[in-house]
Amino acid sequence: MNRKEIEKILIVDDDKDWRETIGDILKKQGYKILFAKNGRTSLKILKKENIDLIILDLRLPDISGMEVLEKAKNMLNPVKVIMISAYGNKTIKKRAKGAGVLEFMDKPFSEKRLSAIVMKAFKNGEKR
Repeated sequence: MNRKEIEKILIVDDDKDWRETIGDILKKQGYKILFAKNGRTSLKILKKENIDLIILDLRLPDISGMEVLEKAKNMLNPVKVIMISAYGNKTIKKRAKGAGVLEFMDKPFSEKRLSAIVMKAFKNGEKR
């Protein structure tokens, strides 16, 4: 894909296989991928890097994905967030949407669905 600027995506998941799978899919599409295995690491990356999109697991070993979401939304450079989880329910999904999540994807999800949602997040060349 030809892009004037390569979008940076931060994948936050404590499951290494999920991080790598999502990363491999999105790297093939031309995105720059960064990884974090927990919430605290993701927040450190967000302070240092100009991230365009976070793919954020709900359950993390240190702080919850919801807490990361709230902190990310209050940073100087607000970031788009796609929440993922194998444990989502209607209440959590509603809360996440209310907190500014673009999409909540239940694990497992297809490569096609992931690609479509990420492309939708960047539609019309909008960075934020």
